[in-house]
Amino acid sequence: MRRGSGLLPNIAILQSRNVDLAELRPTPLGSSTRMTVEEYRRSGFKSGNKYNAKRMFIDEQWFDSKAEGAHYLHLKNLWSLGQLKWFVRQVPFRLQGGFKYVADFLVYWTDGRIEVDEVKGCMTDLARLKIRQTEAIYGIKVNIIKRGRKS
Repeated sequence: MRRGSGLLPNIAILQSRNVDLAELRPTPLGSSTRMTVEEYRRSGFKSGNKYNAKRMFIDEQWFDSKAEGAHYLHLKNLWSLGQLKWFVRQVPFRLQGGFKYVADFLVYWTDGRIEVDEVKGCMTDLARLKIRQTEAIYGIKVNIIKRGRKS
């Protein structure tokens, strides 16, 4: 088996975290035997967002990051002040080739402007490509918001 394939734990990582390898039960390939909870905790592996984003729960809704939750509160404040007519979350846009781009917020301003707000902590090449396609196909401006500022 190849190292880094995700199928076998990296022995060096386990040793660096002072895991006693003799205590870990060997599992034959194809076996459905799993680690115990204690073994998993001792191994030091963590699951979660690869960009370390922390999920937030605001107004009975889950947000993928603190920045997205903060932007929701900002838009909600603008709406209560009468600067927005409405806004919606997680709006899907169909792209060429059967692909889909899901925008964080679609905002309709009182002056008639329609904008898409995308909250990003880390801009990937795929996200950049999907945003460009969305702007070209739908003719809508996509605002990229990075940690509280528009760009």
